[in-house]
Amino acid sequence: MTDEERKQAHRWWSHFSGLPRDHAAVQALVKSSQPRGLAPADVLVNETEEDGTVFLVISGLLRAVRYTANGHEVWHADVKPGDVAGDMAALTGGRRTSSVVASDACVVLAISPEAFLSVAALHADFALALARMLASRLQVTSTRLAELASLSVSTRLHSELAAMGAPTLRDEEAFEIETPPRVLALSQRIYATREATSRALADLEQRGLLIRSRSAWTVIVAAEFGAVPDAQPTGSALPPAQVPARRRGMRTTAHRHLLRVA
Repeated sequence: MTDEERKQAHRWWSHFSGLPRDHAAVQALVKSSQPRGLAPADVLVNETEEDGTVFLVISGLLRAVRYTANGHEVWHADVKPGDVAGDMAALTGGRRTSSVVASDACVVLAISPEAFLSVAALHADFALALARMLASRLQVTSTRLAELASLSVSTRLHSELAAMGAPTLRDEEAFEIETPPRVLALSQRIYATREATSRALADLEQRGLLIRSRSAWTVIVAAEFGAVPDAQPTGSALPPAQVPARRRGMRTTAHRHLLRVA
């Protein structure tokens, strides 16, 4: 590992754990880590494999996915710098539960499951950081399951689009998505079919909650509406208190760790 790679390793293990760079746990993690480069579409983790290596992302973007019996990719979460992948297999000693694929050029730090677990066993501060991360994942997973059970496709889509957008200076109710997403990618994010997602996009446009152009999309979020009202009621919705963090495009720590179960 070069001096620059070692510097980055200290930075990102400290960021992940919330511990100072000179903490013994961070030092031990850096000492046991090896950098690895990935090209776009490279597979970092294969679903069902038994390898327990843990990876910390230090640059680039990856995605955690699963594949259907017919080979369709189902998106679970983005994996960004400061996130880990592969930790669940290391902690449980079982097989991988999802695949992790590079979306663009990436650099990760690889650490063996034995070294990772040894640091957790020897340093209570690091073990507590792991516990908090897992609790955040569980909280987000529970919220997502509640959304799937109680919210319409249009409501889930509106929430996802608002989370993807950035606030605009000209209008506090408008959130702009500079790079319009593909319908297929959106359908994977909200766990709906492509056809249902297309219908939901048209529904949001018709209701004035989405403005689409070739260069950008604008999502309208009026605070007084709370969650997006369904065109036709589909059952109980989440309390408004559970919606704003995603609606305003501010990804919480929990959302950054969404279903990271490789």
